Amino acid sequence: MSIFSLIIILTVVAAVVVLAVRFMLRKRSGPAVMPLVVDGLGLIGFDKTVMARVRAEQIALDLAEIHLMVVTKLEHIYGGAQKCHVNKLKLDDDFYKPAEWTGIHARHMTVNPTRPKHRAHFAEELHNLFRVEMYGIEHVYKPVDKTDAKKRELAQEFCRSI
Repeated sequence: MSIFSLIIILTVVAAVVVLAVRFMLRKRSGPAVMPLVVDGLGLIGFDKTVMARVRAEQIALDLAEIHLMVVTKLEHIYGGAQKCHVNKLKLDDDFYKPAEWTGIHARHMTVNPTRPKHRAHFAEELHNLFRVEMYGIEHVYKPVDKTDAKKRELAQEFCRSI
């Protein structure tokens, strides 16, 4: 065996190894393993044994549309723009409530998409977050004045209609 044929064999083996490693890395870093992230809703968690990624994406996109609609309406009602974004959203079919804003300062929210009116409850929790940003935690449920009471009720009616 000549040195030239040995170099060719080693080159072919090295190329096969490089291609195999690249294929395995591309397969592992595909969209099925990447975290689910949606603008305004942040990082979205779901139980992969209970919910398929496609279903989680559909629910997340639906909630993102609600988020945009609610924030736009609240800015119109209250006359001011606020951050009003969620850092972590958990989709949980076993959660006992349709939606709950579990971490006030951390902006964590849990939504049970199987519960009736989970969309309206999600919108109401966004309204609560909006009020915290605008008036502080002490005025989430307690209006600042009579004008704010009317605005709050108008916003609540809108959220319940979703």
